[in-house]
Parts: sequence; structure tokens; C-alpha cells
Amino acid sequence: MMEELQRLAEITAAGAGAAPTQASPTGNVQPKSDIMVVDDQPANLQLLEELLTQQGHAVPSFPRGRLALDAASRNLPDLILLDINMPAMDGFEVCKRLKADEKLSPIPVLFLSALSETRDKVNAFRAGGVDYITKPFQVEEVRARVETHLQVYRSRQVERDLLERTLNGAVKMLADLAHLTSPTLSERSGALRSMVVHMAAQLRLPDLWQVLST
Repeated sequence: MMEELQRLAEITAAGAGAAPTQASPTGNVQPKSDIMVVDDQPANLQLLEELLTQQGHAVPSFPRGRLALDAASRNLPDLILLDINMPAMDGFEVCKRLKADEKLSPIPVLFLSALSETRDKVNAFRAGGVDYITKPFQVEEVRARVETHLQVYRSRQVERDLLERTLNGAVKMLADLAHLTSPTLSERSGALRSMVVHMAAQLRLPDLWQVLST
């Protein structure tokens, strides 16, 4: 268990930096991240696609919020750049729906809009956005903010994995000790299970007890 924790700690430290672009066995370059861009203006989509592709990212782009939501549910992006003023469904509503979905809610959303009033920025953060970039934007600013939030996202994923693995190991150790040392303790494992299920629910982790019993 200690070796596993040490290995994961090393991964956490490495995960704080940007993920390097890697080559697949077939020789194709694998993108560093999948960054979804949602904007109803074709010129904005093209500009952001070119900018982020040059940085080594895959950039699926969509002119409508509904299309973006459907695509995100099928293939989770690592980050979303989201316009506000769009027909049918504005960016605020798109972000709210993303955050209401347990699978999609961890994805960082950066708003990218010509709206510059304070109330618009406040509404963006209330909807669940992590950052707000005002159009017309500076290329270097977009790059810096995107890379920063990707690093935070990756670090949180690694920390979550570390926490889940640590809880798995700790609970399994307790369960094994209970079975080995005392039938009475073993009979009380129901209380331990309840505690683990509660912790998993609070942290939005799988039911660890079911994982251990398989």
C-alpha cells in the first residue's frame, strides 16, 4: 500500500504540469487535451481552433449549445471555451446544464464573450464558470488561462484517484483485520460499510465496499 501511495504521489507531482504531446504506436501525434469550443460565429471558431491546435490540443467546435452538450456527453472534453450570446440556448444555460450533470460537472468552463458588464461576469461564475475572458481577446491571454485551468483540472483528477485508491486500501485492511482477529468485529462490519458508503457519497466516489467485495 505504501508503494502505491508513493507512486501516486509522484504522478500527482507530474500531473501539476502540462501533459506532453505523445506519439501513438502508429506514429500519429496524440493531442495533449481535448478542448471544446462553443461559439455561433464561424470566424471565432476558426481562430480558436487554429490557436489551440497549434498548442497541440484537439479542438472539437460547435456553433450551438445543444450540439455541444450532446457531444460532451458522448466524449468528455478536458475543458470548454463557451460563448454567451448564442441562438436557442445561451452560454449561461449551457453551463448550468453541464454542472447539473454528474458526469460533466467536473469539466472546467471558461466563458469567452463580448459582454463586459460586471453583472454578466457574475452570472457566468454563478452558472458554474471558472474564468471569464472578454472579447476581443489577446492570444497569449487565452493560451495562459487555458493552460492554467488544464493543469488545475489534471491535478484534481490525480488527487481524486489518489484519494479513492487510499480509501480502498485502508478499508480493505480494516476489513481483513476484522475477519482475522475477531468474529465479533467481523459481524460489526456493517457499520464500517455504512461509514464507507457515506464517505464515497460525499466525495462522489464509487461504492468502495462493492469494489472490495468483488
